[in-house]
Amino acid sequence: MSRYSHFDILRSSTWDNKISLSASTLRELSFWQENILLLNSRCLVPPYCHYSRVCYSDASSTGCVSYILEFQNTISHNMWNVEEARKSCSYRELKAIVLGLESSLHLVKGHTHY
Repeated sequence: MSRYSHFDILRSSTWDNKISLSASTLRELSFWQENILLLNSRCLVPPYCHYSRVCYSDASSTGCVSYILEFQNTISHNMWNVEEARKSCSYRELKAIVLGLESSLHLVKGHTHY
C-alpha cells in the first residue's frame, strides 16, 4: 500500500474535477474493500441510545451560532477574537458547540444521552 495515494486527489485543481486513480490508489482501495469488515470496531451510537437534547451549530472564520433544537428561541452568537479566528475550522466548530451548551446549561443540565 502506498502512503501517497492521496496525491491523486491533490493533483486535481478543484473538488468537482474527475480524477484518474493511480495503480497504488486502486490497490489501496481494493485492500480496504476486502479488509474493512475485519477491523476490531464497535458502534459509536448504541441502538438503545435516545437523545433528549440536540445542539446545532455553525462556525465561520468570523464567528459562530448555536442553538438547542427543542428551544430555537435560545440562540447563542459569538464573534471570534483575532486569536480564535486564526485557529482551525475544527476548533471553531467545537468551540461553537461548547459556547452554545454553556449558554443553555439550564436546558441541558441533568439530561443524558441514554
